Amino acid sequence: MRKDQIELYIEGLKRINENIPTNFPHKSKKRCFHPLIILRAFYYSLLHVKYLNLNQRLYLASNIIYMCNIVYEINSHRFDKIKRYICFFQEQGIDNLLTQYFNKKGSLTISFSEAPLFRWENNIPIDIIHFEIFESKKYICWSEYTIEEFRKAGIANDRLFLGGYLKNNTIKEFKKNNIFKRCLVLLCRDIYSESNIHLIDMLSKLSNKHEFSFKLHPSSNYMFYKDYIEKRNMNIIVSTKSLKECLDNNEFDFGISVNSTTYYDVLLSGIPCFRYFDNTFDIMKGYDEDIFSNLKELETIISKCKHSDINQYCNKMSSILSYALGYGINNYKAINFIKLSNNE
Repeated sequence: MRKDQIELYIEGLKRINENIPTNFPHKSKKRCFHPLIILRAFYYSLLHVKYLNLNQRLYLASNIIYMCNIVYEINSHRFDKIKRYICFFQEQGIDNLLTQYFNKKGSLTISFSEAPLFRWENNIPIDIIHFEIFESKKYICWSEYTIEEFRKAGIANDRLFLGGYLKNNTIKEFKKNNIFKRCLVLLCRDIYSESNIHLIDMLSKLSNKHEFSFKLHPSSNYMFYKDYIEKRNMNIIVSTKSLKECLDNNEFDFGISVNSTTYYDVLLSGIPCFRYFDNTFDIMKGYDEDIFSNLKELETIISKCKHSDINQYCNKMSSILSYALGYGINNYKAINFIKLSNNE
């Protein structure tokens, strides 16, 4: 888990019950050697999996060994008295493995969500696993919008729980007399690199009117984008600077996002944010009048926002953030009263 994910996990646990210990011990790794597991993993990967090359089969075998060793070690301990297991990311990795384990034990398994989620139909990213792998008996959603998306995917309503926005639950005041000069541009992951490049090229034509600073997705190739952006006389934010550190409405006047939930983070920080959309991906819920695909549309949106009533704009954003993000909602303590069965 990344540092920001660990922080979210701890925040969620504290909201459920302030007495839950969150000072997790950092133990050294334990070396495991179980010859039978190794033999079975290689037997299956090398002899029964025909559609992978040799390197892929060896990688598969190593992952099977890793997971089976974890199961072996878990079974060497007694967890019969654990009635609830709360994880952060039930869709993959150890969290998924432990969720299946505690389901088998009859425990109530609960998973947090790391963001507002929605389904994709175009240029589908790996995030679709949220809807394809659903092991937890209860899944805590941030917003009503996310719950509706899970329902459409066929997830039973009684497995979905409206928790609310899991980060700072206050919205900063939008500043008056905004000059819309300095812009924070939030690019998306490299699966949408063409959209990123198109936007960079487009904004470079407005660099004489606005100061654009680009913040990359954590998984993006920093050196590539640094070279590309600086050649167009614009700024790139150092990779060590977090999004939280960037979201200062004294430093930036407005934001632009590309297919990213950081759109909501910018709005919560009291910074108007517009969305670039080129029809190559599915656009998430937001303000219908902040979407642009070319320079003319962007300049029109900036002008409208600049001359709009700040109180009306703030009310619209609050309503959008409540529905799409779960802003203002905090039902986490109710998790304590969820029952697995009448016997719990």
